[in-house]
Amino acid sequence: MLTNMKIVKDNIPYKVNLKDKTVLVYDDGSFIELAIRLIGHFKKVLYYCPYKEEYIQSSKYRIGTGIPGLTRVEEFFEIINEVDLFIFPGINEGDLQEHLISLGKRVFGSRHGDDIEINRVDTHKYFKKKGFDSNELKEIVGLDNLLRYLKDKEDLFIKMGKFRGTFQTKQFINFDLHANYFKDLAVELGNEAPYMKFIVETPIKDCIEIGYDGFCIDGKFPNKSIFGYEIKDAGYACTVKDYKDLPQQMLDTNEALAPILAEAQYKNYLSYENRLNKKENYVLDICARRGIPPGELMDEMILNTPEVLWFGSEGIIINPIIEAKFGIEIMTYSPFATKNWVTVEFPEKLRNHYKFKNLTKIEGKYCVIPSESKGTAIGAVVAWGNTLEGAIEKVKEYITELKGEEIEAKIGSISDIWNTIAEGEKMGIKF
Repeated sequence: MLTNMKIVKDNIPYKVNLKDKTVLVYDDGSFIELAIRLIGHFKKVLYYCPYKEEYIQSSKYRIGTGIPGLTRVEEFFEIINEVDLFIFPGINEGDLQEHLISLGKRVFGSRHGDDIEINRVDTHKYFKKKGFDSNELKEIVGLDNLLRYLKDKEDLFIKMGKFRGTFQTKQFINFDLHANYFKDLAVELGNEAPYMKFIVETPIKDCIEIGYDGFCIDGKFPNKSIFGYEIKDAGYACTVKDYKDLPQQMLDTNEALAPILAEAQYKNYLSYENRLNKKENYVLDICARRGIPPGELMDEMILNTPEVLWFGSEGIIINPIIEAKFGIEIMTYSPFATKNWVTVEFPEKLRNHYKFKNLTKIEGKYCVIPSESKGTAIGAVVAWGNTLEGAIEKVKEYITELKGEEIEAKIGSISDIWNTIAEGEKMGIKF
């Protein structure tokens, strides 16, 4: 890895040895594998996961502890002066990032560019104004109003904007099928139900879905990227392309996003999905952060990730070094993980192929701590190679080596990925 690198900044030679630097990853548990990826490339890798509340839970505090080479930080503001680079792979911490920047600190993060993800309605309107195709979207305030609207409707998607921890995207088939679900939701929302904002969208049919997955520095994009197909909540396959060879629909989307991200001084990963056919191009929800997937796969495929982050924080694009041509990521789940710790086992020599969230290591054993969102997703298994077939064979092998309570890998998604690739080829999108 290029830990002693010279580039040109404002025509002045700029040399840095990252092994003299301390980096801190600020994360809620979802992106701990990024911090682990940086171990050995910096002098010190710190990890901070916010855990403080009126009655502190030990489980939240445990995330990131016990992992060799990773130092779990207990008091964030006590270590600010020793950190050379702060990394915020997620969203909702724009104010803290701006504060650190005001102190002269180097920050890799979205700043307030994450508004394009949080404010879904405004982003939808923006792309419509820019001439992109648009499905019907309606914002409804109050659960009772939502239910009245849905009473005679079918086949919709219900989403949230800012409060996705309260309510995740729900595929709505018809009212009768979901009546009990909404009764439970009313109890969960309680007195807040009349004030909750919901977003209702019509589905976009007869389209394929492709995704841009890379990073953006002040509205600019690197000369190489991966793009791929995701089978929702199951799997992801990608190929590597020179930027100019990406599908035109992605280039158009990036061009539309560039002014917003430049104004926000955005310096972070960026993912989004285009649903398209031969005539139409819809931009789906923007992921103004490290995507899940394919962030776990990108960590390994991009060989110079530490340099990308370091120089990106200063507004300098370091083009990614990617030797593999294809990659695959298969999501892993455990219903047991909803309320319980899950101990996971795998061959240590293959450690970088197994990715988890909310990870800790106790007495030599890796454990996944239950998520506050009460979901069953625990991570992913990743592989890469010079052919997609080769990467798939590897990931199948790695999956058989993963052990843990009720763990399921969505290996069946591979056939769906092949079908989607074939559909894209018919439309002239070369994978």
